Amino acid sequence: MIEGVQSGMLQMAVSPSSFYSSWDPSFDVVELPFIYPSKQAARHSAQCCG
Repeated sequence: MIEGVQSGMLQMAVSPSSFYSSWDPSFDVVELPFIYPSKQAARHSAQCCG
């Protein structure tokens, strides 16, 4: 799917973050279960470190 968007065959695709880890391994971190103690902690991490 991602390659289809890059080549222009598809206009848009929604993929899980694990699909992007082949380009950037840092995407794997959000696939770890229970890495954040709460949704609030996850949102704070995404806002302050993004």
